[in-house]
Amino acid sequence: LRVDQNWENAFKATAELIFISPYSVFKAEPLDPNAENQNELSNEQIATRMAYFLWSAPPNDWLFEQARQGLLKDSAQRRSIAEQMMSEIHADALIDSFADQWLHIRNLKNVAPDLNIFPTFSEGLRQSMIMEMKLMMKDLLLRNAPLNELMMAKYRIIDQNLALHYGVDWQQLTQIQNTQAQAQAFENHP
Repeated sequence: LRVDQNWENAFKATAELIFISPYSVFKAEPLDPNAENQNELSNEQIATRMAYFLWSAPPNDWLFEQARQGLLKDSAQRRSIAEQMMSEIHADALIDSFADQWLHIRNLKNVAPDLNIFPTFSEGLRQSMIMEMKLMMKDLLLRNAPLNELMMAKYRIIDQNLALHYGVDWQQLTQIQNTQAQAQAFENHP
């Protein structure tokens, strides 16, 4: 703290230096001294980027093994590995983060509906609404479906709370689902 600087200005200057440092905001990756092209990512760097993007977590041993085998440089193999990564439970972090940001689901936690208009609203219903949107988003991403299907889908993922809220007969819906599952099992039977 300089004599001519007050505490607030000194704090702002320090915070500004911290926030503009690439080591504070970004994950810094050292350059590979053996790389022919310094702009080319190593397999380990690709693994790290894929893991943080798809899992919001560092790479696990399996992904590092894929990197050590050199599989991440090939786009077809990288795509296959990404699809495997998306099928893992870790990928829920991507879906949750994307849904929270893109659909603003996190704002639902702060909504206080008028109980005179929605007398059956409860915390359980709020959680069901959040889960419905996240499961729909997960389904669309895993099927690589167009995002406009989120609004135009000919199906919904609902539970008993949502069925009651939407005025859907839960018993009838359960019977329809069971009938569809039986029909599908029958079609797949040898």
